[in-house]
Amino acid sequence: MRTIIIDDERLAREELKKLLKDYHEIEIIDEAKNPEEGIEKIKALKPDLIFLDIGLPEISGFDVCTKIRSTPGHDGIPILFLTGMTTIQNRAQSKLLGGNDFIGKPFHVLELGIKALLWVSKGRLAELAA
Repeated sequence: MRTIIIDDERLAREELKKLLKDYHEIEIIDEAKNPEEGIEKIKALKPDLIFLDIGLPEISGFDVCTKIRSTPGHDGIPILFLTGMTTIQNRAQSKLLGGNDFIGKPFHVLELGIKALLWVSKGRLAELAA
């Protein structure tokens, strides 16, 4: 599973990578600490799944999601917002802009793994059906 994390907090990226690997055997292929780096890595690697924080420097995770969705060939990559900014407005906006799911911090490791595996499986089934 090709997974990318975009989060400006190094400790958050490291914790997410460790939990996904230890509990769900999901390897993170890359990570980005800022939006621009994340968008470039997504273009280069075309991941199966993206974990995206909302509160990023320079531009928000919402803007990053919009850019990803407007890039040809990237409109179907599952985007899971993973954030401490768990307001109902942010949940709604994440869906309206093309996010597939929303996980609030702090999160439960089982919820994280189940949602990651669910969205990657859905993406693979859609590819097979096409």
